[in-house]
Amino acid sequence: MKIAAIQHDIAWCDRQANFNHLAMLIAQAELNGAKLVLLAETFSTGFSVQEEDFPEPQGGPSSAFLVSMAMEHGIWIGGTCPEIPGDSDDARPANTFVLVSPQGVEHRYRKIHPFTYGGEDRFIRSGSDFVTVDVEGLRVTLFVCYDLRFADEF
Repeated sequence: MKIAAIQHDIAWCDRQANFNHLAMLIAQAELNGAKLVLLAETFSTGFSVQEEDFPEPQGGPSSAFLVSMAMEHGIWIGGTCPEIPGDSDDARPANTFVLVSPQGVEHRYRKIHPFTYGGEDRFIRSGSDFVTVDVEGLRVTLFVCYDLRFADEF
């Protein structure tokens, strides 16, 4: 399976500009044969916890963008976005890895270990559930950034 990792110059807190730029890069990755495309952490906003427009509701514009790209190009695609889950009174967003199948099925993993030494836990809530997905016969377990320091948990 060909995998594309897209690192891009993020337009700070400008989702639409990021979506427009990424749409071209994703199309190119698919043309080059990628079946799984992975985007940068907080690909649509940059990591700006102090901005009012940083968080979005679960199923908001960032995951909708991922769904549209996956279905349009017939690929798996994933990236993280600051989602506020609807299952709690906690107003802090979770750094949510959204992985979308070519059929538009969404899989969500919420970062379990915010980087407490940097104070991330003051702005980002912790997730609790591990997520493993079969991606065309490849077993993929999702994690975000600092979570890799706790690999024995996965």
